[in-house]
Amino acid sequence: MGKSAVLYARVSTEEQKENGFSLQDQVARLKKYCAQNDFRVLKVFEEDCSAKTFNRPQFKHFLQLLEEGNIKPNIFLCVRPDRFSRNLDESLKMLKTLRAYGIEVQFIENNIKSDNPEDLLLKVIYLALPEIDNQRRSQNVTRGMRRAKKEGRWMGTPLKGYKMEHINGAKLMTPDDDAKFILEAYKTFSKGVFTMEEVRKQLWKKSFKVSKNQFKLILSNICYTGKIVIGEWKDEPKQIVNGLHEGIISDKLFNQVQDILTGRRTQSKHTKRKEELPLRGFLQCAKCGGKLTGSGSKSRSGEKHFYYHCQKGCKERFRADEANELFMDYLNSFQLPDEIITLYFEVMRDIFKVDDKERLNEIFHYEKQINHLQDRLASVHDKFIDDIIDERTYNHLKKRYENDLSDLVIKQGHLKAQKTHFEKYMLYSFSLISNLKEYYEKASLEVKQKVIGSIFPEKLVFDDKKYRTAKHSQFLSLLCLNFNELNEIKKDSPESNSKKSFLVDPLGLEPRMAGPKPAVLPITPWVNTTFS
Repeated sequence: MGKSAVLYARVSTEEQKENGFSLQDQVARLKKYCAQNDFRVLKVFEEDCSAKTFNRPQFKHFLQLLEEGNIKPNIFLCVRPDRFSRNLDESLKMLKTLRAYGIEVQFIENNIKSDNPEDLLLKVIYLALPEIDNQRRSQNVTRGMRRAKKEGRWMGTPLKGYKMEHINGAKLMTPDDDAKFILEAYKTFSKGVFTMEEVRKQLWKKSFKVSKNQFKLILSNICYTGKIVIGEWKDEPKQIVNGLHEGIISDKLFNQVQDILTGRRTQSKHTKRKEELPLRGFLQCAKCGGKLTGSGSKSRSGEKHFYYHCQKGCKERFRADEANELFMDYLNSFQLPDEIITLYFEVMRDIFKVDDKERLNEIFHYEKQINHLQDRLASVHDKFIDDIIDERTYNHLKKRYENDLSDLVIKQGHLKAQKTHFEKYMLYSFSLISNLKEYYEKASLEVKQKVIGSIFPEKLVFDDKKYRTAKHSQFLSLLCLNFNELNEIKKDSPESNSKKSFLVDPLGLEPRMAGPKPAVLPITPWVNTTFS
């Protein structure tokens, strides 16, 4: 009998899928080659693994058998060099290792015997070709992915808050059920009231489960605005382009969050929250302009009292309980007359009624188109059954109508999901404004600080038992409008009304907030009606 040989067949999942280059086919060719050359087969190793390194289960098993002396072949036989390795450096090192055991590596294709020194160069070339092919494929894939990204397509696993869907023959990223939590995360954190971890824990209780690191990445990922980030490559700089996917948040909201993350915008001091110090982090020193903090101290009687005091060392210091009580009186000073509430509600109702009517008309328009396409599909099916059209025509028309139908259903679904809850939220908002002190007094500490951060975009100054602020929010600006100014707003067209500042959510609180039941406001009977 001639020389002994071990046979090695290898595929990667990708190669087997693309080329049908099966292990069975390789083994059959190797065995046939051995029979033709009078080689005795000692063992067959079949591998389903990448060839970038020799850290492969079956190859490591072969080396272990060699080291233990359980197998002593003369030849290590592969179909061709790329089955052996796709890394030139690794290949040369392994050839040297096997040569030390007296083993010659041979290939059925592109085999070069090493009898002549000149043949070594050709052998190195053949061993280098797989690595060159790998690099070429990698560059082609990279170019293809960059081209797709430049066209706005998302490549890879979808972001948290998105899913992949086939729309009109294209695979696109669309918002899923978690998208609302992503939006809430940005809105809540942008207030500058809660820390990142506090926001994450709030959402965790609502079943949005993300780790600390993942949540930080979510809050800093511009792709949630509908953008695609293309990293730098070779001589191409980093780019940010508009994506085909729908943004969950606005550019403005994203920038607000980034301002906090990068320190360009100040945030409430992240100390441990205390019920006795709800204003800590929101006060500015009346003497030096520095930030006020708060702490407790025990009196001689052992009773603990809390104070707001300056962080810069000046003598600004006052009792927290007195400042807290006066702040509630300050909130109570923001009152809307009944006639202003009634008129404002009417203005807002008219605006939302116009918008909702347009939405319902568009839904009805889509419904007609959907029914029309469904009728066409049924007609095509009947014609195919009656042999009026052939199978090829049937399949073409069926696919075309089904794609159009899918697109219409998705668009109609998005419009239906936008159903307004105008009356519920507006009635709650008016009740909240009219009873702001009572709501604040009975709210949790977190909600209290959310109210403060929403109403006062800049620090409050407490001086001579009075509160003042450098800048009011749009909410307070609305309260300053007189009756005549609201009448002018009412006279404007719905289009111009939609751009008024009063469309800004005043406080951003949900109706389920802890506090008293909304009071019944003196609004005309039509407020409890619904509109179509």
